[in-house]
Amino acid sequence: VVHEVAEFLASEKPESFWRYVELTHDARGADARLGSDRQCVDAALARAARLLPGALAPVLSLSLSVREYSPRLAAHRSAAMALPGGAPRGCCAARVGGQVVTRLERLSAAIEAEAARAHGDRSCSSAGGGSGSSGADAGESAAAAAQGSWLEPTSSGLGQVYPAAGSSSTAAVAVEFFATPGASCFGAFHTALKAAAESGSVRYTLLQYAGEECV
Repeated sequence: VVHEVAEFLASEKPESFWRYVELTHDARGADARLGSDRQCVDAALARAARLLPGALAPVLSLSLSVREYSPRLAAHRSAAMALPGGAPRGCCAARVGGQVVTRLERLSAAIEAEAARAHGDRSCSSAGGGSGSSGADAGESAAAAAQGSWLEPTSSGLGQVYPAAGSSSTAAVAVEFFATPGASCFGAFHTALKAAAESGSVRYTLLQYAGEECV
């Protein structure tokens, strides 16, 4: 339910999506003490109510009743299955280029390695464009390298992109974070990726997902 509420917010009031997932993470201890599924649903709706105009509350209830966002979450699971090594089994996994990082201490090194690889690709492409190519061709080669696949998530169009001005930089490495906001691992990964997005070093996309061992 938490995932579907967050996706509803992303569609109806996008600026509230990130606040909601952070509130959900902050409330994970209290949620763990709830005694029933109904209480968990009520807690998720109460958090959303703090962020939604009153007129949207019944729309949210209707959306949940018809499982409007289940197909979107299913698409996230399909994207996770397509990751190198298959679907992550835990609660948090970040795709950085061809790597899938499940331990926070490896995240920075993976981002740096992907940035270095991409810089090398751009340099080679630019150098190749100078041999027998017109200035326009060389410019197109450089632009193509700057907009190469390393910049965009492999599951293009899925997930929510963190709204940081620096993340649109051509130097930003695309990072897809497959995670559930209520997981204990979420906060540290999210904080690191948010800071990296704000500095312009990554383009951070969150796809809500829970692996089979995520409890």
